[in-house]
Amino acid sequence: MNFIESIQTCYKKTFNFKGRASKSEFWWFYLYDAIIYVAGEMAWKTDSNDNYIYSDGIVTLGIILTILFFINVIPAAAVGVRRLHDTNRSGWWYLLFLIPLITLIILYFFTNDGSKDKNRFGSKPKK
Repeated sequence: MNFIESIQTCYKKTFNFKGRASKSEFWWFYLYDAIIYVAGEMAWKTDSNDNYIYSDGIVTLGIILTILFFINVIPAAAVGVRRLHDTNRSGWWYLLFLIPLITLIILYFFTNDGSKDKNRFGSKPKK
């Protein structure tokens, strides 16, 4: 699965917390989400007097990107749960993202290979 396919798939499956997601689907979508986050943060830069460094157009872009980042919270959670399912773990593990430093355990789970065949969450993802 490539970058664009991953984004499309994750938006189509926004509220789908069942099934499995491949590594590529998960990591491409998280890269997309990280790009949005970083670009949004860069557009919100202020100087020491809390004045925006960039023009109003860039600040507006920052607002749009920040809104898009928050819109991506549900698709990111859904693909995260599906990725955990691919490693034959319960989606409830995803809640550990709320605990600082414990997040590293979940990131380790995301890097694991998925089950080779069908598991309790469904058949292997196509890509």
